[in-house]
Amino acid sequence: MDNENAWNFCVAGNIVKMRTDENGVLRHGTSGFSGGTKVYLQGKFWNEYHRNQGLIAVIGLSRGKRYECLLVPVDAIENVRFQRVFNPRVIDMMDDWEYASAWWHRTADDKREAKTFAEEWNKQEKGSEESSHISFERIASEEGCSPEERVEFDFTPIDNEHTNDAQELRKRLDSMKLQGRVISDIRFTSHVYNLTEDEIGETLWRETRGYPNDLHNYISNPQNVDDNFPFPMWFEMDEPLLIRFEDGDQFEIFTEVEECYYVGMNRIPWNAKGKVNIENVNGSILFDIMKGAVITDVEVVMNSYPSGEEYIGSVRIRWKKEEEYYLVIESECHDYMGVSLEECSGRIIKCPFSKIKQSLYIRSE
Repeated sequence: MDNENAWNFCVAGNIVKMRTDENGVLRHGTSGFSGGTKVYLQGKFWNEYHRNQGLIAVIGLSRGKRYECLLVPVDAIENVRFQRVFNPRVIDMMDDWEYASAWWHRTADDKREAKTFAEEWNKQEKGSEESSHISFERIASEEGCSPEERVEFDFTPIDNEHTNDAQELRKRLDSMKLQGRVISDIRFTSHVYNLTEDEIGETLWRETRGYPNDLHNYISNPQNVDDNFPFPMWFEMDEPLLIRFEDGDQFEIFTEVEECYYVGMNRIPWNAKGKVNIENVNGSILFDIMKGAVITDVEVVMNSYPSGEEYIGSVRIRWKKEEEYYLVIESECHDYMGVSLEECSGRIIKCPFSKIKQSLYIRSE
């Protein structure tokens, strides 16, 4: 990813989980995309006909598991934000000579236009980013926390330092000498997308498959869940994860597509404000099990496409307290970074649902 076409400016969004169509029918996602899919909006060329029809073209990973450019209803898109795209398959589609004029690329004008488009879109949305997350306080416990003060930070240099070369990533990790360091704190700079009320409900639905129908439906409502219910510690985000050590150093890691990872030391301020969406979870509370743990190993794990071509699948940080566990950072098919805590067997650790509630930021209307 060191060539000049390594990224584009863009406006991204997510397909809503559920919506009611023009005929009053409840839909899960759209005909072309599953709910939650990250999509890139073709806002630079949004013709009047489609605008009047309430449609916009987007690129995303379709239900057919391939990247496509499809028309979707405007009201099927949420979490609209300005950012950069690093996914080479998406960039290839944006840079295709026949359609290149319809997308933003890498100029100062493209940056300004894309940011303006995202800002105008959100002004016109009935629910702004802040109001769409007010429901957190209905789930959060009374012991929940309040958002902390954050400072602005320019992530541009960080965005330009991703690598898709496994040997280079291994070299960078080795140079940081992580083994033997003691973890003192964890921070998510990102919005955690699968800890919104709807997504928590989806997880509860999956976790209670096999329950009697009435109980299944009851527990799938986050308001009804017992504090001791075991909730999987696997989370979706799209900005760096920060790990602070007792020696004062800080490790940073981020990935958004299979091929590209960023790792760094002491580059991002601990209290940096995320560049995309509102921070909704206190990682220090959610991952407090890791505080005081010693890092014993760091692994770069390769995956492969059906063609046999390999790519970096995950970075696995092995840590030990009384027993050994893994912190796993992996890219997701919807362009999120997956972060999970796992046993050495690969089984995801589960925490009491009360821990989820305690870690959610409480927001006032």
